[in-house]
Amino acid sequence: MILSLPAFVDALLDQGQSPHDVPDLTDGLTGGWLPAVTAQILDLLRAATAAERTPASFTGNGHTHLLLTTEDRRAVYLRVPADGAPVPHAAADRTVVVTLTGTSTVEAYRTDADVDDDHPWYIHEFLPESAYACHPGTLHTTATSDDACHLVISRTPLTLLGDPLTADAYEEAAARARETLNTALKTTRPADAGQGR
Repeated sequence: MILSLPAFVDALLDQGQSPHDVPDLTDGLTGGWLPAVTAQILDLLRAATAAERTPASFTGNGHTHLLLTTEDRRAVYLRVPADGAPVPHAAADRTVVVTLTGTSTVEAYRTDADVDDDHPWYIHEFLPESAYACHPGTLHTTATSDDACHLVISRTPLTLLGDPLTADAYEEAAARARETLNTALKTTRPADAGQGR
């Protein structure tokens, strides 16, 4: 199954690092895409065989990343909370993060000295139906709410940040994610479908 994602995902993946390269996401983020994407993710989770996906799935830095698919020039992961507190680190890959449920708070730092001083230059909270790009080398910390399910998308499989998952750990995290996403899908009213948050 090829995951059909909003066009802004590829626009963010392909953008350069210049401020002039940032695409206009206004229309894309308010397009009512969240229920359809959530339903596709649930289909992928139901079809998932842990043996195929555990080698590239991992837990570390307060999150579990479950590989969903590597089709259509994308590696797509579902990120869910895990034990352990997230700490600042330099991004190893160019990614786009799409918030399905819950929230994430990103703190970015200019230098290691800013990390040592706990002085982020950028702090932003991302709510459901929002997205952002992260470029390699970006020093940042990402904290998520307990009900968070976020897509993390890159052009190639992610660099493992932590420990590879066992098949049992994959199944356990996938079951929790299915429960969270099913609840979110049931509570999404049709009137909300076209409204960005």
